[in-house]
Amino acid sequence: MLYTEGMLQGLTKQLNRRWLVLGSVAAVLLGVFIWSLVIRYDYDDRLQWISVAAIVILGFFAVFWIDNMCGPLLRYRRVVRDALTGRRHTVTMPFVRTEDDLSVAEGIPCHGLIFLGEPDKHGTRDQLLYWDAEIPMPDLETGKEYTVGYCGKMIVEISA
Repeated sequence: MLYTEGMLQGLTKQLNRRWLVLGSVAAVLLGVFIWSLVIRYDYDDRLQWISVAAIVILGFFAVFWIDNMCGPLLRYRRVVRDALTGRRHTVTMPFVRTEDDLSVAEGIPCHGLIFLGEPDKHGTRDQLLYWDAEIPMPDLETGKEYTVGYCGKMIVEISA
């Protein structure tokens, strides 16, 4: 099994820490924004730039943080959760080859592995499955049969 419950718990803890950082920075910037509104109202209307700067920085930071720090972790956690709790298929197939370039499957970088599966309605037998690029890939021999467990198109277990 490539994924464990411990991995899922670790990803959840890491994601919670990232949400906490986002909330803390957002609270400070929102506090500056509210403070600047009070100062503007009571004292000087020329301090409007503080309000604008605080809310713009808050918006840019929130979008940046969610997109670059939380988004990839959310996608990876979803893959691990699906691998642990999702519907799994197990098939024995001969290995054909590994694709040259990395692919993005389910929002995470993966290696494409091609196996020779059962013919479909078009007569093709190549079956493309994805191996998580974060996990070291085993040495697979061309033509050798492997028992592959997969969820969706992601390989969750493999054995010779």
